[in-house]
Amino acid sequence: MLEKLLKNTKDYFWKLNRDGDVVLGSSDIEPKAKITFTITKKWVNIAPIVEDSPGNYIGKPENFLKKSKEYELIINLVKAVKTYLKDDPKIDHEKCLNNTMKLLQDYYS
Repeated sequence: MLEKLLKNTKDYFWKLNRDGDVVLGSSDIEPKAKITFTITKKWVNIAPIVEDSPGNYIGKPENFLKKSKEYELIINLVKAVKTYLKDDPKIDHEKCLNNTMKLLQDYYS
């Protein structure tokens, strides 16, 4: 999934939260589906909130240490997303949200 997101960053719904973490998806619509990517100097965390049905969440948080392949992929993904968002892109919200929800539901189900 990380490689797909990195190659097709513009096809998905991204935002930054108040802590500066990158968030894929949204929990403001039903079914809820989002992943928060948190980066520290020693590890990265992927925290999914994906609803299989109302109130039933699937997916578990994962941590990856600095020397792992996933760490590097997530670092590159977060850089790409922040660069993309900084340019204030014109986003087709409905299309991006649909792509994002489908990806997350498929990946976590």
